[in-house]
Amino acid sequence: MKIFYFSGTGNTLYVAKEVAKNEENLELVSIKNCIGKALAPTGAVGIAFPLYAFGLPKMVRKFLQEADFSKVDYFFALQTRSKSPGRAFADVQKLSGRKLDASFVVNMPSGYLPFGELESDEKREEILSKAAKKIAAIGEKVQGRARQRVFEFCLIRLVALPIYWVWQRFSDLGKSYFADSKCTGCGICSKVCPAGCITMKDGVPQWQAGKCESCMACINYCPARALQLNQKTKGYGRYHHPAIDWKQIVQ
Repeated sequence: MKIFYFSGTGNTLYVAKEVAKNEENLELVSIKNCIGKALAPTGAVGIAFPLYAFGLPKMVRKFLQEADFSKVDYFFALQTRSKSPGRAFADVQKLSGRKLDASFVVNMPSGYLPFGELESDEKREEILSKAAKKIAAIGEKVQGRARQRVFEFCLIRLVALPIYWVWQRFSDLGKSYFADSKCTGCGICSKVCPAGCITMKDGVPQWQAGKCESCMACINYCPARALQLNQKTKGYGRYHHPAIDWKQIVQ
């Protein structure tokens, strides 16, 4: 089995790992390393991604358009989200040109700071506990020879459609990020950025406009909590999956 994943806060990477942890010959592949390669995977293939603005991350869309899934035997999608509806599964099928054999949704803690303060530690523990049971159940359905055809529909509200279209065209948080006085110049932010839009200049991160994926990896993995989107985020907490460190995101 091969699972292609996109992950900023580590939620999706963790789910992908756990879902297929007992699978023989499992290969986890970061989608950021596949752009421009026009791959043609075979066998059992999963696409794992977080829900962004009710739809797919831009890099995931690009990957699905470039790859050839015509020889895939079993095609499934794993969606992580923070309880939002979305159109992602429909887009996976449309962009890949291949119908899904299964689709699954896992609710995970949010790491999206533009929406305000994140969940409390207690709430996160509750979400992760429920997610663990769901992940185990998904694993039983996709592993082994008897791969099941199971579909979890993610209904989209009409109001979500224009939000998704606007976000795809105009979202660029790279214009909003800045490093405050707590920045130590460690460079972790530039390393975890999947889009390569952060460079270090004189020990200070610089964001290139037009490349940001809005994945929140940089701001949530900063060990000094020195990266901000505005003055309010200075008082907000941060989140990345506790089992996924920044070195795993870089891979």
